[in-house]
This record gives sequence, C-alpha cells and structure tokens, in this order.
Amino acid sequence: ALLSAHDTVAQKDFEPTLPPLPDNIPENEEAMRIVCLVKNNQPLGATIKRHEITGDITVARVIHGGLADRSGLLYAGDKLVEVNGVPVEGLEPEQVINIL
Repeated sequence: ALLSAHDTVAQKDFEPTLPPLPDNIPENEEAMRIVCLVKNNQPLGATIKRHEITGDITVARVIHGGLADRSGLLYAGDKLVEVNGVPVEGLEPEQVINIL
C-alpha cells in the first residue's frame, strides 16, 4: 500500500501552472502575468537585457534546469515591469539584477 501511494503521488505534477490566456483578447491590448518565484540561495537561472528599440527590460534567455526553467513561469522575451514591488522602467539591467 505504501509503494502504491508513493507511485500515485510521484506521477502527479506539482509544478505551478498558469491558466491559458483567453482567446478573445483584442490584438491591440496587452496581456500581463503576475509571477511569483521564491529564490532562496539558488540563482534565478535567467538572463535579462534591455530591448534595443523600446528600452524595456526583457528576459534574454532561461537557463535549462535553473529555477526559472523548472517553474515554467518565465520565458525568453517576457517583459519585466516590476520586481519585488519596484517598477523597472528606466532602470539599467545591472540595477534590475540587484533587485532580483
């Protein structure tokens, strides 16, 4: 019975998942996700960059096996608007890294 219970629990997916975006979002409207990652002492596993044209801070890449990758909540190209309650518009990537 113990092994059966273990196998049942081991087959479940306990990773956080986001609901899909609704299909009826107008094309000129942006959708926003609020993501919560608890970092502890491990690195985030993502790099950021400033978009050349807009100046937005975006996720440049997500490193395989890192916290961001395992969570499934961050993707390359995502725009960062706020980190830990601090707006990142106009900040340099180095300043955003310090907040992260």
